[in-house]
Amino acid sequence: GTVNNQVDILGVGFLAAAGLDIYFSNQDVSINTAKHIGVDVFRHKKVLNVTTTSLGFFQSTFTVPESLDASGGGQQAIFHDGAHFVYITYQGDTLIRSKTPYEMTGFAQALIGSTSGHVGDKASITGSGYKPGEDISVRFRGTDITSEYVEGSTRVNAAGQFSILVTIPNMPFGLHPFVVQSSQTGKTEIFEYQVLPQIKLDKTSAMAGQPVFVTGTGFGSLRAVVFTIGGQQASVNWVIEEAGRTSSTGNFVVSLVVPALEDGPYQLIATDVTNSAITTQLNFTVLPPPLNPVITLSPEFGRVGDVIQVSGEEFRNLRPITFSINGVAIEPQSTVTSTANGTFSGSFVIPQLPGGNNTLRASDGEMQASAVFNVYRQTEVTPLSGRAGTAISVTGSGLPASIPVLVYFNSTPLATNPSGVTTNPNGSLAFTFYIPPVAPGEHSVEIRIGNTIQIEKITTAAEVFLSSQSSAVGRQLNITCSGFAPNQPALITFSGIHITALNTNEAGSLNVVFTVPHVAEGTHEVRVEVAGTAVTRNVTTIAGFTVEPLEGPVSTQIAVTGTGFGPDKPLELTWDGKAVPSSTATKTNADGAFSFVFAAPVAGSGEYEIKATDGVITRTAVFTVEATVPAAPVPVSPIMYSWLRGQAAFEWQAVNYPYMDFTYDFQVIRNLSQPELVLGKPGLTEAGYTLARDEKLEKAAPENPYYWRVRATDAAGNTGAWSEAGEFYYGFHWPAWLTWVLVGLGILVLVMIIYLLRRQIAYLFY
Repeated sequence: GTVNNQVDILGVGFLAAAGLDIYFSNQDVSINTAKHIGVDVFRHKKVLNVTTTSLGFFQSTFTVPESLDASGGGQQAIFHDGAHFVYITYQGDTLIRSKTPYEMTGFAQALIGSTSGHVGDKASITGSGYKPGEDISVRFRGTDITSEYVEGSTRVNAAGQFSILVTIPNMPFGLHPFVVQSSQTGKTEIFEYQVLPQIKLDKTSAMAGQPVFVTGTGFGSLRAVVFTIGGQQASVNWVIEEAGRTSSTGNFVVSLVVPALEDGPYQLIATDVTNSAITTQLNFTVLPPPLNPVITLSPEFGRVGDVIQVSGEEFRNLRPITFSINGVAIEPQSTVTSTANGTFSGSFVIPQLPGGNNTLRASDGEMQASAVFNVYRQTEVTPLSGRAGTAISVTGSGLPASIPVLVYFNSTPLATNPSGVTTNPNGSLAFTFYIPPVAPGEHSVEIRIGNTIQIEKITTAAEVFLSSQSSAVGRQLNITCSGFAPNQPALITFSGIHITALNTNEAGSLNVVFTVPHVAEGTHEVRVEVAGTAVTRNVTTIAGFTVEPLEGPVSTQIAVTGTGFGPDKPLELTWDGKAVPSSTATKTNADGAFSFVFAAPVAGSGEYEIKATDGVITRTAVFTVEATVPAAPVPVSPIMYSWLRGQAAFEWQAVNYPYMDFTYDFQVIRNLSQPELVLGKPGLTEAGYTLARDEKLEKAAPENPYYWRVRATDAAGNTGAWSEAGEFYYGFHWPAWLTWVLVGLGILVLVMIIYLLRRQIAYLFY
């Protein structure tokens, strides 16, 4: 039965009143010798606990489980048909005492992919739920075809599955039984397979009267077959079955003669004479009678790379047209296909071909035609200008095949690369030669191809290259010259200054290194003249001038550097048009460079020009003097609200101001809201001031005080803020402490008088 079945179980011959454990397993072990649950049987499920009667008998029911426990842990589902087993042990003991089989069913199932087809088709059969390791066999109409017609493994895998392909054997039309059977579980599946008729042709098109071989399978056994094309019966000769009937398995091979029909598509139909249901058909094309194709070219001549139009007539209808020239296939500019009338038009590009007549052939796969066209010769020489050593390329096409080529320059033979040049077998040509050392001008080049001479004119020019288009005075420049007349004097000048006079070498080249002379900044002409040919180039002389930093307060250390000035030249360095102190002895070094450091002079804030000149080259830069203001002084004495008299002295903390010299402006004023100057002393250099003997102040009390204040002004005229005003009073005044002293003395005198007169006072009151 299947899983979850209720199974009755009966046992006898066991110990009386003994507990039993009943297990279900898919493992088969012999219990003739000691076997144990969990050791020898390691996939099992305990399905029942029972206790025997006093006679060692029991009867009960258990449910077939869906899965088994594995000794190592986990579950294994019961998934296939075949023998399973029930084992019995005494409770608390693993020794197997009894065993009986149980046949599992309900899992094994086979399916077929298709139930109809032709002889030779492959039918897919799959199965599941079979016992792993058992074999599958296939029988067709009672005959075992497993070894001959089955593909794939016929052994059931560990998952209880199999998958095979069965090739349909030669059988006549109709239903035929497939039998799929397993070797151990005995599962049998029967499928009905419908064999259908089928024909095959050795060709799908032919002209009327031509033979076509027809092979048939799946027809009726020993039956006559009639053949028609477009409804017209065709005569046939039976090739295999001379009796004019199919074989016992429904096969045949005949030679069919295409009946007289107009060209076009038809259906070729084969039908069993006695059973019209046994019929099949194929598409077949009746071809037109033989054609006489022709092609026309326009034009009938051209050069390699030119386009020639081609048209054709009387080719097969709607066929792709292919082309070849002299037997070698070529591709047209676009795909060409014949029309329904057998005509076509297209074009092709003339490939590399020898000059003269060449043959173009067009074909539709069966029909073909050809025409002759003429290829003209052409050669090209590039470039037609250059200088000595310039590579000149020569290419050609449409030339005679495999003939030698020579080059002459001004009637002198030249070497070529590669050497020993000949035209290719296809009449093409490609090589180079190099312009020899010659003076600038026009020269004659002869390309001799066999007995043909092609003359070209090549113009040569001189070239001058400078290592740099800009430079500083005193720097070295390299001049490379080429293309001049060989072995001739060369005059080189820089801005009209003679540099050198050397001879060009045998190749008309020259390489000169010279030092840029001391000239003003700007663009200057370098001139090279050889044998009356002059070439000029421009060089820009540039002097470098750097001021660092470009802004700062007075006394800032300014670094001035220069390059590209005249070498070993006295240098004039000015600030705002005046010579920078200690700079009069400054001069450039041998490379035209200099470096000088000076402190920014005392000046008000703003921009100032720094200029450096060697008498010829002048460069300037702008330095911005930043505004600086001395800090407000901090009063020290006298302290607030002090009484002063005589030659009063005032003191304040000295201002820290590192940029330049400065002085103090000291004032004594009245009325802070609208200051009234009482005494002013500007230009003080010390952090204090004492009134002179003749500087008398009027008496001032707290109700009308004086104030003193001070500020700093630097040498550039930058004035700082006033210090905090200090309030003071001037002249003699009765100190408050003295008043209290006198009061105290008066009280003391009064006490002493009372003490001395105490008796008289007491007497008066008594």
